[in-house]
Order: sequence, then structure tokens, then C-alpha cells
Amino acid sequence: MTEICVINLDRSKDRWNHISKQFEKADLEITRISGVDGKLANHPLFEKYCDELSIRWKGRSLSAGQLGCFASHYLTWERCVNSKSPIIVIEDDAVISDKLKVFIDNLTTLPKQVECVRLFRNHSKHFRTWPVKTIADGIELVKYTKGPMRATAYYITPPAAKKFIEASQRWFLPVDITMDRFWDNGVECYGVLPEIVWNDESLDSTIGYDEPKVARPLRVRARRELFNLQEQLLKWISNIRFLLRRPR
Repeated sequence: MTEICVINLDRSKDRWNHISKQFEKADLEITRISGVDGKLANHPLFEKYCDELSIRWKGRSLSAGQLGCFASHYLTWERCVNSKSPIIVIEDDAVISDKLKVFIDNLTTLPKQVECVRLFRNHSKHFRTWPVKTIADGIELVKYTKGPMRATAYYITPPAAKKFIEASQRWFLPVDITMDRFWDNGVECYGVLPEIVWNDESLDSTIGYDEPKVARPLRVRARRELFNLQEQLLKWISNIRFLLRRPR
């Protein structure tokens, strides 16, 4: 059985109880991964963060919670590489459906080129969904032209984990956006429809994405727009290449 790793902060015992009961009911074993709490400690992995790049290209710094989230996922990628086996990574505010077990039971039907699959719906705007394959009754594998902007739950193989690690030697974006940059990290963006895992919106965030909006200088906004334009172009080129490689 593919290992299921649940990221959970030591202080979030209620979340662990909440999600562990779901998996117990689904008759699925899970491994608790102690999340990095960016608000409590300066983790060694934080040395990879480049605040200068974050401000230069996105106009803001990453919060302590975002750094902890990045470090937590980074550690699961290392676990995947070291185990030499695929794993499923899930954040502790997730809600799972009975189709998660169906997905796991049918992992052998995934095409060989599929290295990572998001198990939740796409939360971005203005994206397209291209069908790839039916992997089980009621579960479709799809390719997204734009990343889903979250890291709630995903299936990942050692090759994909290694690529994410190699692309994350300097942090300047949140971990979910870093994963979404398939044109940069080389990990194609696949998902499933319908979603089989989703966020429990009733739970308060332990990451801390929100920050007061402040007016930024024109030069900062101009650099951010330039970065976004470049990202759009590279994304478009990568999607065209994917279409050209698709079996006819």
C-alpha cells in the first residue's frame, strides 16, 4: 500500500484527531509527519529562502507560516526520494472522500509519464482541463493548463519529488506556487475529476497567508507585472509542447 503522509503541526492536536478519524473510518493507515512550525522556530531549511527575490519579483516577503509550510512539504519530498517509493501527501485540514481508496487501489493504471497528481479541485482562474485517461470508475485523470494554487493533497513519485527539490534550492514563492510552475520544475500538472480530497473551510489556517494590504512603489509593481508576464509566456510554451507530445 502506498504510504499516506499527513502533515500536522505538533500544536494542532485537534486537527490530527479530526483527520485520523477520517482515515480510520476509511480503513486506511497514515503516517504523521511533524510539520515545521514557522512561527515557533527558525528551521535550517529556512536558509533556502531569499527575501530579496521574493520582494523583487512578487513585491512581498513570505510569512513565517508560509516558510514552515514550504519546509514541511520539502521534508516529505525528501522522504519520498529516500524511500524510493511513491507517497501521498495530505495536509491536516483536508476532508477525504471514499474515492481516495479507489484512487489508491488503481495507481497501477496511471500512465508512466505521470509523476504527480493533485487530488483536489483547481482553485485558480482562467485555466483549461485536458482529459488524459479514466483511471477508475468515476475518476478521470486530467492535465491542467494552470496550477491549482494549493497543496492540499497529492500523489508524488520519487522522480517528481527530486525535481521539486532541485527547483527549490532558493525559495521566493509559496510552496504551492512553486509546485505549480511546471515549466520551471519539469513536473507536469495533473489532477483528478471529480476532486477526491478538499479543504475543510471551517478550520482556521495555521499557515498565515493573510497580511495587511499596503501600497507598493511603482517599480515594485512593474517588476511584479514583468515577472507575471514572463511566467505566462513560459506556461503557454510548456502547454503547447504538452499538446504536441500527446498521443493521437
